[in-house]
Amino acid sequence: MSKKLKILFLVPSFPTVSETFIVNQIIELIDRGHEINIFATEKKVLEKINTNIRDYSLIDKTIYANIPSNPIKRIAKAFTLLRKSKHKRKLLKTLNITKHGIAALTLSTFYKVAWLYNSDDDYQVVHAHFGFMSDYYFNAKVIGFFKKSKLVTTFHGYDIHPGETEINKIRYKQLLESRYPITVNTIYTKNLILKVNQNFKNIHISPVSLDTNFFKPKKRIRTDQDKINILFCGRIITFKGASRIPQIANVLVNKKEHKNVSFNIVGNSDEKNDSELNKLKNDIEKYNLEDSVHLLGSKTQNELIDILNTTDIYIMPGITDTNGRAENQGLVIQEAQAMEIPVIVTSAGGMQYGLIDGETGYVVDQNSNIDFADKIEILLKDNELRQQMSLAARQFVIKNYDSKYIINQLEAIYYNQ
Repeated sequence: MSKKLKILFLVPSFPTVSETFIVNQIIELIDRGHEINIFATEKKVLEKINTNIRDYSLIDKTIYANIPSNPIKRIAKAFTLLRKSKHKRKLLKTLNITKHGIAALTLSTFYKVAWLYNSDDDYQVVHAHFGFMSDYYFNAKVIGFFKKSKLVTTFHGYDIHPGETEINKIRYKQLLESRYPITVNTIYTKNLILKVNQNFKNIHISPVSLDTNFFKPKKRIRTDQDKINILFCGRIITFKGASRIPQIANVLVNKKEHKNVSFNIVGNSDEKNDSELNKLKNDIEKYNLEDSVHLLGSKTQNELIDILNTTDIYIMPGITDTNGRAENQGLVIQEAQAMEIPVIVTSAGGMQYGLIDGETGYVVDQNSNIDFADKIEILLKDNELRQQMSLAARQFVIKNYDSKYIINQLEAIYYNQ
């Protein structure tokens, strides 16, 4: 039996609504006997919290940066942390003006590692979720922390923006020269890293996983009068393609006269930009689709399960936006398939690798709303095909995306560094 590990997760914020996959990964590792702690740069206050976070006391296992914005309070807290720290000599190195310059005077270098002030520093593995979080490992290592800890870094999407290749060559220079293992969710994400450093070899394709016992369909009795429910779930931002749904619905409902369909959109807009959501609302009104396209807002994972249980087709009409960004994996595509729902996605980004085209759903060219509507129509008209794809979809996800299978891969990376 392999030795149980002490693992530190580095994440930008915790908890979050949209990154349940990190929570799922952590609890599976805890269930296997590993000791887990979390470092987060920001603490999110959520109205609704994932039950697993509460049940596994994950907030209690989390260290937060908690950097005061007020300069006087920042200095006062630095003195307090130094006084209480087990690692005074290490932390004092961050105040070396000769080496760190203005960053030492502003306590910038200090607060990059101050969160470790009382740590036992006995982690075997430090796992950085999102490429830029690996900086916290290297910042700590240079002053003497993590001497026996090995780094694993997982890239997800917005941390390896295709429009920032030259910036990423600088941003990830230390990481990619260190040769520590990197995991990515799809071939698409792997290729984005290789554009930054074509010589980097230690890349493992390890998709974001899910618990297929949690994402398991309930029996549903349909009648001929039931509407066919079509679902989209995701942030209402350009590259995820939600704003295309009224155009696709217009083809099906108004032009092809399929009145027995209901498009349900789960998700909210980007906090900084409501333009996509406004476009979506305007087009629903423009095409007179108020009875056919419904905005449901954000939902918890448990609420999403209930919606999936009444869903017949899942769609993700994503695109490559003007900045070159596209969906890297789209875990909800696998969640839908686990719930025995055929999926229709576009060829943009890495979505196409998350299903079997023609067997568990369809991959459509990202530039054609008509082709997308045509694929939906095929499934609307052919109940037998839809049922066949539904059953194949769940088996595909169990075999390739179940948490236990993916965590086996991750443990192998942890042990074999």
